[in-house]
Amino acid sequence: MIDVKQSATVAAEYLKELMPAASDIALEEVELSDDDRLWRITLSASVPVTGLSKTLNAGMQSVLSPGSSGSPLSELFRQDQRRVYKILEINAETGAVRSMKIRATQ
Repeated sequence: MIDVKQSATVAAEYLKELMPAASDIALEEVELSDDDRLWRITLSASVPVTGLSKTLNAGMQSVLSPGSSGSPLSELFRQDQRRVYKILEINAETGAVRSMKIRATQ
């Protein structure tokens, strides 16, 4: 059986492989299923905003902070990235990834 650290590592590597543009990957939650067969690992990551959303967000950013110089405060409110949350299920015996789902946020 793999332990929680191994399952979290497997989950993070899997996420990086499927979403190479993801950055700032963080471990949010871990849970072992009641039957001890699956690790449920929740990860968050920053991903680039693409297409029309990025254009609209860039326009909003210039209105909110004209002449932004990349200060630490402006980095906190970056509009070209968004945070996503993923729940990965890892087989506790083999370490194989069984699924990756979107975790809804409020």
